[in-house]
Amino acid sequence: MLLLWGLVLLANLAMALGVARLRFDDGLAEVFKSSRPAYAAYQQYLADFSVNEGDLLVVFSGRAFDAPEVYSAIREFVFEVQFEPEIAGLVSPFSFDLPAPGDAGDGGDMAARLDALWQQNPAFRRFVSQDRQVVLVALMAEPGRNAHATGPLHERILRLAREAVEGTGIVVRLTGYPALRDSVVEAVFGDFVVNASIGIAIGTALSVIALRSLALALMATVSSATALLWMLGLFGYAGLSVNVVTISLPVLILVLSFASAIHLTLEVRRRALDDGDRRPVASAVRRIGPAVVLTTLTTAVAFASLMTSPSALIGDMGLAGVVACLASLAAVFSVQPLLLASLARRPGLGWLFAGNRGNAAPVWRLAWLMRIGTGWPGTVSVVSLLLLGAAIATYLRVVPVYSLYDHVATGSDAYQALLLVEEELAPIGSIVFPTGLDLENADDLEELRRAERVLRRHVGGLEVVSLAGFLEPGASVADLPEALPEILRARLLARDGRTPLLMVLVPNEGAVAVRAQVDALLAALAGDPDWPGERIGAPTGLLVASAYLSRDMLLDLNRCFLVAVAVSGLVVALWLRNPLLGLLALIPNVLPVALVGAWLTL
Repeated sequence: MLLLWGLVLLANLAMALGVARLRFDDGLAEVFKSSRPAYAAYQQYLADFSVNEGDLLVVFSGRAFDAPEVYSAIREFVFEVQFEPEIAGLVSPFSFDLPAPGDAGDGGDMAARLDALWQQNPAFRRFVSQDRQVVLVALMAEPGRNAHATGPLHERILRLAREAVEGTGIVVRLTGYPALRDSVVEAVFGDFVVNASIGIAIGTALSVIALRSLALALMATVSSATALLWMLGLFGYAGLSVNVVTISLPVLILVLSFASAIHLTLEVRRRALDDGDRRPVASAVRRIGPAVVLTTLTTAVAFASLMTSPSALIGDMGLAGVVACLASLAAVFSVQPLLLASLARRPGLGWLFAGNRGNAAPVWRLAWLMRIGTGWPGTVSVVSLLLLGAAIATYLRVVPVYSLYDHVATGSDAYQALLLVEEELAPIGSIVFPTGLDLENADDLEELRRAERVLRRHVGGLEVVSLAGFLEPGASVADLPEALPEILRARLLARDGRTPLLMVLVPNEGAVAVRAQVDALLAALAGDPDWPGERIGAPTGLLVASAYLSRDMLLDLNRCFLVAVAVSGLVVALWLRNPLLGLLALIPNVLPVALVGAWLTL
């Protein structure tokens, strides 16, 4: 017995070390990774062009930019932030033709200069609002560029910005996808702690009710907590992270482990007191073990079916689910029998099961349901099948919904700053059209102008951006004005220095809206004889890729659930060596899933 306890403690220590390696992230890097053409097109776009979707945006608001102390404070921040080791470049209002403090005379002259620049240069409008109350600085970050940097980049940037504007009345906030991802990671970690704590508390409370004993309930809690520890430890060793998808697994594991521990404890009492078994724990494991193993196995098989998805995120969730199920099974059958057997050897099980302890409370005795089923089998079967059919028919109408901001707290500074940027400056999302044009060819430059004009006709007032808008007729790439900062020029030109792209700035209103927008735009362009479609590539970019790949990912999830249902029925049939029972078992297995899906649809 001591040897077994020693092995369990060693296993716990090893898993605790694995937990230290556990990562929390938002899963965004893996959400759209797949073998589909849309993902390949997005990767090609990332390879060919300098992309701004990873910029960290520093937003200053609250006072007019032309106030001398505000102007000087933001200018000081722009100067200082360039020395941060992970900053590879930046664009700010000072990237344009702005005077140094004091060079523009009094505040009125500075305001006039800013107004003129705002009217003349569309690129400048993305960094200063028309009323000059909102100023944006975009930072190009390369995390890991300097391993000696202290503290997370976003914290250092925010501290530096607040120090620069201290005493000016300016509010500083960070946004952009990096800041939003940081917000999601913090929420994932917080939700993980809260969900696990609530799950353990509810599991313990239900165990007290089911087992009528605090001591027995605490034993089930120890087993379940061990299952959670082993699961997280294995995640750490396997490189699996807790993200917005896998965060549901700890609760599932607590459900499985508490249920298994309760079943095992109830059976030990029956064997010890009702049957007078001299080895009740071993007998209970033999009696309950196959049912618990079958439950865990079917669940693991269901998760394993997710690994067939082309989506990396869904595949990783499937692997994580298999690991979690097996960890739960191993932990419960290692700890719960060991606890009961240890008590049986020393104080004995008498005190533990005295009175009604370990005897299921009447509230759990649902014999009346069995009587209804056996009394009216035809009626119950027909009603169940009709309900199942209605639920599935409703579920099939569900629309896959996804947004990059789904898991961002709407009250967070990052989200509020994003709304301010999109309202006062410009949307940070875009629909991107790579081209096959060569700007060193004058005819191709005119083709780009024509394509830009056609796009403007069909985008409903949204801003269309390309280098053609910054070049005079007959000019070439070499004639790009200095008024357009080099970094912004690079964003509109491929790395080869010759191939341009077209960009439509759009707000992110969710995947459904983006898909509808792109589909309508493509249909309109296909019917426009002026659109040079043979020279313009298919739309891409983070918003477009996420809109279409998220739909495919969610539909994959549904297809994998169907595979899981079929495989689970097959496992039951093989285990019981009865195909009919396997088929019948599908109905009560599918019904809850279909009802939940129907509820989501409605």
